[in-house]
Amino acid sequence: MKARWTPLIFAAGLGAGWLIFGGGTRESAEAAKNKSAAPVVRKSEAPTVTSPHESKFHTFAKELPKLSEDEREAFTKSLTPGDRAAAIEAMLDQAGPDGIPVVTHSMIVQILMTWASEDFDGAWAWARQVESDGDRKFVASQILDVCGGKDPDRALALHLEMAAEDPDFSSSAPLDILQKAASKDAASYLDLLGKLPFGKGVRGRAMDFAADFDFQQAADGLTDLKKRHDRGYPSAFATNFLASWASRDVDAAYAWFAKNPDPFFYENFCSLLEGIEKLGVPGASYAWAADKLNEPGPARDAMIQSLMHPRSSRGLTDINFIAQAMPDAASRDSFLSDVMTIMRGTRGEIAIEFIYVLSQMSTPAVRMETFRQLGKNSLLRVAKIPDAQLQQWGLTRQQIEQAQASGR
Repeated sequence: MKARWTPLIFAAGLGAGWLIFGGGTRESAEAAKNKSAAPVVRKSEAPTVTSPHESKFHTFAKELPKLSEDEREAFTKSLTPGDRAAAIEAMLDQAGPDGIPVVTHSMIVQILMTWASEDFDGAWAWARQVESDGDRKFVASQILDVCGGKDPDRALALHLEMAAEDPDFSSSAPLDILQKAASKDAASYLDLLGKLPFGKGVRGRAMDFAADFDFQQAADGLTDLKKRHDRGYPSAFATNFLASWASRDVDAAYAWFAKNPDPFFYENFCSLLEGIEKLGVPGASYAWAADKLNEPGPARDAMIQSLMHPRSSRGLTDINFIAQAMPDAASRDSFLSDVMTIMRGTRGEIAIEFIYVLSQMSTPAVRMETFRQLGKNSLLRVAKIPDAQLQQWGLTRQQIEQAQASGR
């Protein structure tokens, strides 16, 4: 059957499966075996001399985004073990893993998964010798994903080997084995965290914890680990750690959070709310949050920062419900004013949020004081506030400008 594009012809029944320009015949089995064993090293800064056999893979890689699903499948089935390295290299040469088409990325992953499943040692040996840092990390992480399902301990050891060379290296291997530890006990969980690199980047996912998991032991151990690593973060963590703890003992979880407030890591205030909500009592999380937010201190600031963080699943709706749960107007106004002040340092363009929060305040005088505290905030341009909104607030544009001028 003739394909839609001229250079590539699929021939049903041919062992080769596909030919490009009638290119070179497929290598013998022994030659293919030797080719697979040899490391493939790219030097992007130097011209690459390719054989006609390798050239056909580069031609295919360029045409790949144009091919149909049937044509891509035919190519995959025709690819021999000895050709995998050359095919992957040709596809990576198009731009690298961060700049290739989605379909090319998917095919690379598919080939790597097949290769690693059939010959993990061969695939790993090749990946470790790829010269481009970005390409090497990309193919290694995909291969480790396969190994993690079969031999998580070995996958973790290889991951740590890569991370020792580059702390930014990432794969699912630590998360796979961390899940096993979480389903066992806190000691195992901590032991694994202690082996991982610490830094600014964190990769996480929700995990199932053992019924008798000691969250207090794990949390205290994590605190010690972070202190030893200049308060960095473990490179892998359970995103639902604090939420799971809170669903079992919210007072203990909050007591630890209050001593170790962090608005941006996985043990933040929003996780506490999520844990309470798992108990299934409507409105309980908002009433609990309102009570805790009436307690001054660094934990309170971290709570509000968690609520307003751009990547938080929370937002104005939750702030509104918490404000309504406050015991009186004074505490509600104080909370909303602090939301605006902290929001200023954690959000980008926040004009809509400012308007929403200001509208929930009890009196024009409270709004005026908030404007004075904010000062001339570049994110709140008074000139852009509609007259109708000012009237609703009970303020004039001149009053606001004067308040801002006398503020911070």
